[in-house]
Amino acid sequence: SPLGLLNADIILHLVTFLPRSDLSRFMKTCRVLYDLGLQQLFQLPIQLRADNIVSFYGSLRLGSRFARSIFIRNVTIACSYSRLAAGAFSRDGYGASTSDQLIGDILCGAYRIEHLRLDWGAADSAPCYLADMPHIYTNLRELHIPFASRTLWDSISRIPAPLRRITVKFGPMIRF
Repeated sequence: SPLGLLNADIILHLVTFLPRSDLSRFMKTCRVLYDLGLQQLFQLPIQLRADNIVSFYGSLRLGSRFARSIFIRNVTIACSYSRLAAGAFSRDGYGASTSDQLIGDILCGAYRIEHLRLDWGAADSAPCYLADMPHIYTNLRELHIPFASRTLWDSISRIPAPLRRITVKFGPMIRF
């Protein structure tokens, strides 16, 4: 194919202009384009909700040699108070996982996150999974959170990252 003659950097630049649906079709054409498109797909904004967190968790291939969480750049977590169906997913093969456990696992490997947005539920449990993962702050440039607790504020105030923008809301955060 003519695309095979192009440098990978040029193809990566071209796929930045594709919407998600076209990028998905583009990735289905061959294995090389799939791998290139996958990097771009994970760099687009990702919204984690109760209805998609299990499938997203599975697509990351965590624990494998080809883990994809390193490609994640922009995440909105809007599912932490939603409960997964009992027994719907087990990350370790023994018992059902909560969405907070899955979020913690996803963020653990996502050390290149640049933009992080949390809803009220995610902000309430954020000190649990953010305190144990200082490496995710390395590239963090924007953080949008509701003010949920003093513990959360204390953990955010110690962020050593080059934050350029922090948004803290004192009321309901319906839209990001």
